[in-house]
Amino acid sequence: MLRTIFLLCAFAFYSNVAFTQTLILSDKLQLNYDDPTLISHTLDTLIFKYKTWSFAHEIVDPKKIYQKVDLTGVERLYLNSIFSLKEREKLPNWLKALAEEQAESFGINNNNVTRRKIDSVEIVAAFNPQQSSSHIYIFEDLRVHHLWVQGDENKMHDVINRIGER
Repeated sequence: MLRTIFLLCAFAFYSNVAFTQTLILSDKLQLNYDDPTLISHTLDTLIFKYKTWSFAHEIVDPKKIYQKVDLTGVERLYLNSIFSLKEREKLPNWLKALAEEQAESFGINNNNVTRRKIDSVEIVAAFNPQQSSSHIYIFEDLRVHHLWVQGDENKMHDVINRIGER
């Protein structure tokens, strides 16, 4: 009996210690995170809530970026164009107008875009000080991830720096 209790206690202790606090984004990428106060999953979005900030993750579906507009095949160019005037010039006028509107909504200007590369993966992000929020896009070969951070600019950089290779 004592042996069983000891084994159960040891299992409970080591199972908590073994928790890696890693979100597997793909076969190539992971995101390490601190213990949140709450993790919630709603439809296609995973939300990590902390005491003073939060972040969320979703895989971008090009059919759902805008209602009644399917951006399949041009979603990468479109999403990159939100952060880059040069990329925006490659778009047809109607899509360019949407990208300009989205860039304004994200609070993007020439000075607040952050870029990072991990092997062939490109990460692009911007912090909006008026809304205390950030939008981060991760461009992989087969998918695009969208993370948004509700919190200060340091939290955005912290999330970006916690993205790494598996």
